[in-house]
Amino acid sequence: MELLLLFTLMAEVPLRDRRTLAGLALALGFIGLIVFTDTGPVGPGDIAIALVMATVAGGAGLAVQRYRVVAAQAQERGALLAREAVNEERNRIARELHDIVAHSVSVMVMQSGAVRRRLEEEQAREREALTVVEEAGRAAVHELRRMLGVLRSGPEAAAKAPQPGLARLEELVEQVRVAGLDVKLDVRGEPVPLSAGLELSAYRIIQEALTNALKHAGPTRVTVTVTHRHRELSLEIADEGPTPGHATPERHGLGHGLIGMRERVALFDGRLDARPRPGGGFIVRATLPA
Repeated sequence: MELLLLFTLMAEVPLRDRRTLAGLALALGFIGLIVFTDTGPVGPGDIAIALVMATVAGGAGLAVQRYRVVAAQAQERGALLAREAVNEERNRIARELHDIVAHSVSVMVMQSGAVRRRLEEEQAREREALTVVEEAGRAAVHELRRMLGVLRSGPEAAAKAPQPGLARLEELVEQVRVAGLDVKLDVRGEPVPLSAGLELSAYRIIQEALTNALKHAGPTRVTVTVTHRHRELSLEIADEGPTPGHATPERHGLGHGLIGMRERVALFDGRLDARPRPGGGFIVRATLPA
């Protein structure tokens, strides 16, 4: 009973708490009392055995408490890393979408100016309304560029290339083929005009899935299926898993790539399903409302 009490105290009471020492002393006192009040003679061996038993019970309690502390710290670090990954991906999405919005607003401003210059002299009210639109548009573009300056950092500050869309999937597939993936691209349905933001998100989802396949499965076969449906765009990226003799890191559901996919799908209120395939490999399915 005394040994169980000692184990419980060492496992439950914080190590920096003075009650730990008091509990240890109390338990040792109980053990010593039992030893010394035994009907038989008490020798050094009896005392040594009692001390060993107390040490084992206390050490086991300390080990259990240490395990709990380490597990809690690991869980906290994992949650922190996941939050950082989500924030990083959201900032990346914000940078890309701000580029698209800034470009679209700039086009609207230019078109408004072109229409205003073609108005007749007697259309003063229309000219004034278009002037207000132009001024508001220029102010919006200015604010967007200022926000982009805050969001961008490092090498991304110099990135001025147009954001990719579904029209560049063939180019992406060729790049990963050079890296070692055997990729088959299958586009189904009749393509319909999509927003630039949705096309960008679809492209990034496929890009992340192919990157994960290369990282976790190595040079394997991958099928990318893009299906255009009425008011819906469906993506499926399925790999066949590592080739024989090719060791790869284990694929986890909280990897940065999958976090990025979830954030992009959530942006359009879509659905994402990413899981191991029953016959081996991994499959990613994303549905984006068009």
